[in-house]
Amino acid sequence: MERMNILIVDDEKNAREYITQKLNERLRVPFVIYEAEGVKQALEILSDTKISLALLDVRLNNETSFDLLSQLKSIDFKVIFISGHDEYAIKAFRYNAVDYLQKPIDPYDFDEALSRLDDISPLKMDEVLKLTSDMHSKLINKIVLRDMNEIYFVKISDIEYCVADGSYTKFIINGSK
Repeated sequence: MERMNILIVDDEKNAREYITQKLNERLRVPFVIYEAEGVKQALEILSDTKISLALLDVRLNNETSFDLLSQLKSIDFKVIFISGHDEYAIKAFRYNAVDYLQKPIDPYDFDEALSRLDDISPLKMDEVLKLTSDMHSKLINKIVLRDMNEIYFVKISDIEYCVADGSYTKFIINGSK
């Protein structure tokens, strides 16, 4: 079985230790953990090491994980965002996030995120650019939805209603799911 290289980026040491502990308890594959407190340190690690998975806190002192990702030529690893703030969730999924976990991390949600790692493939850089092209727009009239296989760009005005389905949401768009 191939070893996973995992990058944890969080400006709080106790958060990095907690995530490491949870990975040790839950992952059943060999792995090595790399830790960074901020963008500069994470970029140094990424320049020398091929990462399989990055667990990224969104706010990192005066920077964000989006600052980190926007400086990369390609994102060839899977990403799980972890934050105490829910306002970054839509932006996170533009980077093909496996999941967006809120602090404090719920163990069940963490397990669910790890279980989806095999189902999601990293994005190519041209896909990232396409997804982030309207990020600086003042008026966003579309949202990004995804299922296990595809990413969809949906006009907000086309959404008729949404239905909760466990930990998922079904969108009814022009009469179809």
